[in-house]
Amino acid sequence: MSQQTFEAFRALSRVDETHEERGYVQHRLEDNQREIWQTLKRGHFALYICGLKGMEQGVDEVLGGLAQAEGEDWEAMKAAFKQQGRWNLEVY
Repeated sequence: MSQQTFEAFRALSRVDETHEERGYVQHRLEDNQREIWQTLKRGHFALYICGLKGMEQGVDEVLGGLAQAEGEDWEAMKAAFKQQGRWNLEVY
């Protein structure tokens, strides 16, 4: 029996054919927040975020808001993800 072990959430700022208005990565995170939060909680993931420095704050706000809504400490979670090599951020 085959089990799905890979899921990708593709998000490109300002380039998204499914939305009429220009969007940003943090908006796509919000669109998929339930699935993304479940993935983060399971702990079997690798998150790659690449782009302009300003995007980092928006992504952090969305994920921090999800954590707060669930009663979790986002900064502690993010620190653990970094230590485990699951949080990969490349901004310029």
